[in-house]
Amino acid sequence: MRIIFDIETDGLLSTPWEKRKEPVSRIHCAVAVDLDTEEIHRFRPGEDEDLLYLLRSASLIAGHNIVDYDLPVLEQLCSWRPRAGTELLDTRIAAEMAYPRDRLFRLNDKCK
Repeated sequence: MRIIFDIETDGLLSTPWEKRKEPVSRIHCAVAVDLDTEEIHRFRPGEDEDLLYLLRSASLIAGHNIVDYDLPVLEQLCSWRPRAGTELLDTRIAAEMAYPRDRLFRLNDKCK
């Protein structure tokens, strides 16, 4: 199963180099789409285990900024990490590779 997902939380992720005044403490909601069946899964507060169950069964986990945010939040709040061998696709990183900053600035200049 291949899953793309996103979570919404109540704060920002604190890191060792940047402590937040109001760090993330709960997941408000999440959505995941099975890319093979196009089935949409919606999760409300308190349904974190259901989300983790779905993610555990995935051979590929994708999402926007999952490497720097969503997955670290799941580790911090739920003590969960993707199992070894799970492929990860972060669309933020992919976008930065496809459209490097200098190229985006040149495109923006042409739009003026």
